[in-house]
Amino acid sequence: MTDSNDADVGDVRNWVFDWQPKIRKPQVHYSALDLLWRCGIAFEFRYLKRMRLPPTSPLHVGRGVDHAANINLQHKIDTDALLTTEHVLDLARDRTRESFEDSGVTLAPDEPTEIAARDMAVDKAVRLTKLHATQLAPKLKPNAVQKSFALEIQNFSFDVVGTRDLDDIDGAVHDLKTARKSPSKHAAAQSDQGTLYALSAWVIDKRAAPITFALDTLVDLKRETKLVTQSSTRNEADFAVMAKRIENAERIILSGAFTPARQTDWFCDLRYCEFAKICPYFRRPVTVAVPNGGFDDE
Repeated sequence: MTDSNDADVGDVRNWVFDWQPKIRKPQVHYSALDLLWRCGIAFEFRYLKRMRLPPTSPLHVGRGVDHAANINLQHKIDTDALLTTEHVLDLARDRTRESFEDSGVTLAPDEPTEIAARDMAVDKAVRLTKLHATQLAPKLKPNAVQKSFALEIQNFSFDVVGTRDLDDIDGAVHDLKTARKSPSKHAAAQSDQGTLYALSAWVIDKRAAPITFALDTLVDLKRETKLVTQSSTRNEADFAVMAKRIENAERIILSGAFTPARQTDWFCDLRYCEFAKICPYFRRPVTVAVPNGGFDDE
């Protein structure tokens, strides 16, 4: 490509493949791009200003669940058998506790203390890990777990790196999520992460398009847990759109013109963003002054 701002279906593969830079460039992980596309201000705080605040509880839960699921699925690859459910639950419990000890926590309004937040997070991680171990893991046919990739992009100021959660033996790429509510019916089709995962498999592993992307969501509802699996496909046209999005991300980063998330976005919330308390664009919860004598019952 002669112009990095003109990626199309015909040259996306050349745009990223088989180019070895003489000097190693900065690498931008997909998670950083995802944060940029969700909230430019959070991206600026974390990656440019290098502000490192303790993560919120949902991130600790995700770490615990991912850790246990990955070990369980790798064991399935190695031995053609899963670990016992009790062993997997212990892995999730221990990893979630370690995550709190290593990183601390930014408390949400419904979390009175760090100990209470940790205990609730551990319980949630165990519930969701049990769901994964008993309902999802037996169905999966893993070929590779946590496969890292690097897209070295010509004429770019950075390269894009990431880690695919799971590749199955049928050639599909999977992403595992934890959530408080069920995803929208279009979540898999609209996932930028799914597109980048598929793009990496198409470019680096030379898999034929279309490539299947499966989004596995472990949902922790108030009275039960629920597994939601959605599948979608990605083709060359999707990869061209992703190339445009990455090019746009480069322009945003170089210009420093970062846009905050919308106040109605689910992640613009004290429960999910560690920067919410210091962000000048965050809408504080509405408070009501209580009279000295309290409110009279009517």
